Amino acid sequence: MIEQITSQQVEQLNVLLIGDSCIDIYQFGNVNRISPEAPVPIFKPTDSVEKFGMASNVKTNLERLGVNVTSILPKEKSIKTRLIDAASGQQILRMDHDVIAEPIISIDNLDYDVIIISDYEKGYISNDTIMCILDTATCPVFLDTKKTDVTNYSKAFIKINELEYESLKEKTDNIIITRSSKGVIYNNIEYNVPSIPVNDVTGAGDTFISTLAVVYGITNDMGLAIEHAIKASSITVKELGVYAPSLEEIYEA
Repeated sequence: MIEQITSQQVEQLNVLLIGDSCIDIYQFGNVNRISPEAPVPIFKPTDSVEKFGMASNVKTNLERLGVNVTSILPKEKSIKTRLIDAASGQQILRMDHDVIAEPIISIDNLDYDVIIISDYEKGYISNDTIMCILDTATCPVFLDTKKTDVTNYSKAFIKINELEYESLKEKTDNIIITRSSKGVIYNNIEYNVPSIPVNDVTGAGDTFISTLAVVYGITNDMGLAIEHAIKASSITVKELGVYAPSLEEIYEA
């Protein structure tokens, strides 16, 4: 049982979110036979669902937790379309239509309790933007990035997955490594994850960094923040598609 934070504490937290954005389209359908033209399944679409992805999903997670969120997102949005077999819930194919956004030039106000940068390398977040934020901000900064050179980001808490960690040009001490079922590593400490049925890992990283930043912003306790983030993302992966758990769901888990 982890130490709990209150809804009142969360509601008083002011978070600035900056990052790339996309629309996730889940196209459901049926596969009943293989094409005679090539060894590929024939997919017959039935219905579809659209959800916000990338930093927009981080925003959804933050709002679901109950914090005050100010978001700076590009107008241009990439689109990720997933073909899903309705009978099994199995993802068959993902099609990405990446839109390279115009980079953000400057941010006027950084007076927040926590800042989250969700950098999917779609053009909106440059190295100069990150450095400007880190040099100016007086609050904790959490960075989820696809960049492979993070040596100049020592003032941020960097959240990346295991594959991204292995691709880094140089490892640093301020990195939180999420390793799926193998747990989380930070500052040479391993945090275990519960053994649960996983339906879909889409958006789990967004849930993780949202919860991590919120709990740390309130408690200044990274261990406690990681434990909360693990519980939150463990809820997300049980659902099909992106899912944002509430604070009550995290404590009921």
